[in-house]
Amino acid sequence: METEWFRIEFGENTFSSKERATTLEEGWVKTEEKWELMKLGLRPTSHGECCGLCNLFLRTDDNACDGCPIKNHTGAAGCHKTPYVIWMPSQSDKNIIQEEIDFLRKVKGESQKPKLETPKYGDHYYRGNELYVVTLLKGGKYVLVNIHWGSQYSVESIDPNRIFGSDREEFTKIDSPIRYFWDK
Repeated sequence: METEWFRIEFGENTFSSKERATTLEEGWVKTEEKWELMKLGLRPTSHGECCGLCNLFLRTDDNACDGCPIKNHTGAAGCHKTPYVIWMPSQSDKNIIQEEIDFLRKVKGESQKPKLETPKYGDHYYRGNELYVVTLLKGGKYVLVNIHWGSQYSVESIDPNRIFGSDREEFTKIDSPIRYFWDK
């Protein structure tokens, strides 16, 4: 029997990879399918070959697993610090396998959240009719400077989270302050 990603040998209770994942989306799908098959009591012939994320990120050099969402989450290569590896002696325990599936779904959800932009020196934003520029003060703290027409300006200490956090809709990033006001 075959699935989208695997050949299943029911006589041996094993499955093997048919092809490698080539995109992150495929990697997640293949990885989840692998663990669902394991929950049914089947064993992969090779964990690395059967893992879609390993297909994309597993290397044997010093940069092993760099870029893998699991390593990014745990800080450890080789899926160490995941529920399954922590409890590996009881490989057939379906509860541990379900914990791993839940863990993978959590990491997948976190890795797919949009990344908040970090402020860069010189970025321009507007709010209403006011123009702001991001500047760096002593101590490495970013602040927004409210630029007024003429030679006046005021340092309005706005927490960058108001731009880059949950309130960021209040501000709009613009490429060119001159174009913004020219178009007004």
